[in-house]
Amino acid sequence: MSLISDEQRLDSIVALTAEFRYRLCWMGARSLLRKRGIDPMRVLQLSCDQGSDVNTSLMLPDGLLVNVDFNQDPSTRELVSIHEWEVTEWCDHRVEMARQIVTSSDTEDFDRRVEQYFLVQWRGKDAPLPLDRD
Repeated sequence: MSLISDEQRLDSIVALTAEFRYRLCWMGARSLLRKRGIDPMRVLQLSCDQGSDVNTSLMLPDGLLVNVDFNQDPSTRELVSIHEWEVTEWCDHRVEMARQIVTSSDTEDFDRRVEQYFLVQWRGKDAPLPLDRD
C-alpha cells in the first residue's frame, strides 16, 4: 500500500516543475535545453539534488526521462553546461504520471496549475542565487 497519494505526487511534480520553468536560478538550464531543441516550458522536473553540481530528473516532451547533471559557474552558481545526460528507463507511478502529462494532447490545466504555484509561492521572492563565498 502506497503512503503517498496521487494528488501528493502531482503536487510534487507541480512544485518542482514551477521552479524549473520559472525561477531565475534555472534560467541557465532552460537555455541549455533550448540549445538542444527542447522547449523547457514543456518539460517536467521530477527531482533535484543540489551539490557542487545540480542533478535533476526531467521528463521531456516526448516522454523520455533523463537524468541531467548541470555544471555551475563557481562564482555565479549559474548553470552553464551539461556534465552528464542520461536517458533512463526508471519507472514508477510518479514517472508514469509525468509521462501521461507531457504526452497528453492538452496540458493547459497542468500548465496553468504550475504557473499559479509559481505566482503564489515565488512571485516577489525569486532572486538570483547568492554567490558562493568560500
